[in-house]
Amino acid sequence: MQTDYGSSSLSQYVVAECLSSGFYDVYIREIRMELKLRRDCTLELLNKHFKEIATWNLPAGGFYIWLTLKKQVSMQKLFQSALREGILLNLGNIYDSIDHSHIRLSDSYSTFYQLEKGLKNCQRS
Repeated sequence: MQTDYGSSSLSQYVVAECLSSGFYDVYIREIRMELKLRRDCTLELLNKHFKEIATWNLPAGGFYIWLTLKKQVSMQKLFQSALREGILLNLGNIYDSIDHSHIRLSDSYSTFYQLEKGLKNCQRS
């Protein structure tokens, strides 16, 4: 029986087995390869559809690409227009109230089809 607020013995045992069996290392390698593939796919789509209107960083890791719009636009209008197309944008002003030129793109969750469809539709907005 659990008598404190720590993790249970069962969960500790599972983690210990994952670490000692090498499963965790394999899992991390697979996740890294998948995330790199998603990042590269997103960068390819950006090069195809956005190079005239935006710049972006080349992340060494993580789940996001920061897009910088070359032209000042109303982020509220962009957000509403994208939302009408079924696209949820993470605008820079969510993270910094005075940021009016960045969009944070997450490439870790959506399918490749969703990424392509979303970026094509967003580019038209």
